[in-house]
Amino acid sequence: MLIACICSVNVLLAQTANRQTTADKISVTRQVFDNLVNAYGSSKGPPVLKMLPGRTSGVVARYTTYPVALIEIDEQLYDICTTFGKRSSDALAIIISHELAHYYNDHNWCSDYAFSFRHSDLGRKLSQVSKETRIEKESMADGYGLFYACMAGYHPFDIFDTLLDKIYGQYHLPETMPGYPSRNERKEINKVQRGKIKSLALVFDAGILLLHLKQYAAAAACFSYLNQFFPGREMYNNLGVSRLLEALNYKEPDTLNFIYPIEIDAASRIYQGGERGIDTVNRQRKCRELLEEAKTAFGKAIFLDPGYSPSHVNLACLYDIEGNYPAAEGEVAEVAKWASKDSGRLQLIGAIAEYHAGKGKEALEILRRLSRTGPLIYRYNYQLVEHTFSEGLGVKEMEHWRDEWVKQHLAEEDTGRDSCPALSDDAIPGDALYVNEYTSIRSYYTPSGLLLSVNAPQMKLVAAISISGSTPGSKQPYLPDFRIRNKGCTTIEMPQAVWRVAYKITGK
Repeated sequence: MLIACICSVNVLLAQTANRQTTADKISVTRQVFDNLVNAYGSSKGPPVLKMLPGRTSGVVARYTTYPVALIEIDEQLYDICTTFGKRSSDALAIIISHELAHYYNDHNWCSDYAFSFRHSDLGRKLSQVSKETRIEKESMADGYGLFYACMAGYHPFDIFDTLLDKIYGQYHLPETMPGYPSRNERKEINKVQRGKIKSLALVFDAGILLLHLKQYAAAAACFSYLNQFFPGREMYNNLGVSRLLEALNYKEPDTLNFIYPIEIDAASRIYQGGERGIDTVNRQRKCRELLEEAKTAFGKAIFLDPGYSPSHVNLACLYDIEGNYPAAEGEVAEVAKWASKDSGRLQLIGAIAEYHAGKGKEALEILRRLSRTGPLIYRYNYQLVEHTFSEGLGVKEMEHWRDEWVKQHLAEEDTGRDSCPALSDDAIPGDALYVNEYTSIRSYYTPSGLLLSVNAPQMKLVAAISISGSTPGSKQPYLPDFRIRNKGCTTIEMPQAVWRVAYKITGK
């Protein structure tokens, strides 16, 4: 799955179990656990994680709520996961993500991986819960577990049955236990959820691709669809970004034309100059409508996780774009108290808001400091403001200066066209679904990898995608750059993966 591109560390349990100490195993388990907690993205603090050392506990994995929320993983279960080789971290993620799903969905009883409970007092209490209720909760936990394992960068599909068989064999568990789903029932529950989650993961992949290819309305349709099933901070944030960037197509160009730290490709924003073929009044109305949709989406992301800084930064950008400069400055000041990792982006939007609020000298000083830190977007915005002070350029002169500056700093994107996947391979049809009445997605599988077809109003996209690991020092996601994308072939860099995409976009 291509979803591995976001917020994950592809941890492989590279050493065999008998070469690792218990401390090693705890460290790797913790890393997988932390990746999954980050993917769930909840403001609810994570449960306590504990590994039960040795092989005598009789516990496989369990989530308990009393006296504290606790997830326990047996050391022998870890050893079982190592037998999957390069898929070891995927196997471990399946178990942990399932237990986290119980926790984040407030299931106040233990999951059915807690087989050791069947002879305990708690087990007898659990037996009073109907089997139908347990199957319902287990099905939910499987669905959420698979989806957020994908979000964390793991590949949980197609190994569940083998993993379950190994657990039953190693722990000598009976095929059926009173009041619990049988082994075959557990496989069937997972099979049903697996089919659903594969389709949803496909929609996520399409949304990310459409966002990077500046098909913002179609990208928003994908994230809106996903929010019906897994409303989370990333989904709402991506929906907000799609609507905010779409709104910029309808916004009248400013005199200075700042570049905000929400955009993926700065060069295209410089030259697009607003949506053509629509009168000023309707363009302004459309811009306002899209900004309100984006604001609602960012607000929901922040409600789910008040500490999710990307949505705070994006909301500050939105406030400035709609002319609410005090709100933009206030958002920056509040978030700057704790969001150190987004310091540069916060300072940039803070400086832009200060400039618009009439604090030009203060803004210039902030931008001067930022311009020395490396990213080209900082230097562009600094020199843009500097020229208004030093030369007092008019609108036409400023536009000329801006265009010349961008031309000098544009770089032809070197995607390595020979490594771009082919669009013409024989394709085997995969999943197909409608995300709304106007937009549909279809997957195909080719010798080169995955091929996506997206049909949306006034646009059809066909894209072949291959994925590889990132190189050290990859740039941050979504930070604007100045690249001319080679038509039909592009590279999308993310923190932990690189997509190589061959694509064709046609009108309808």
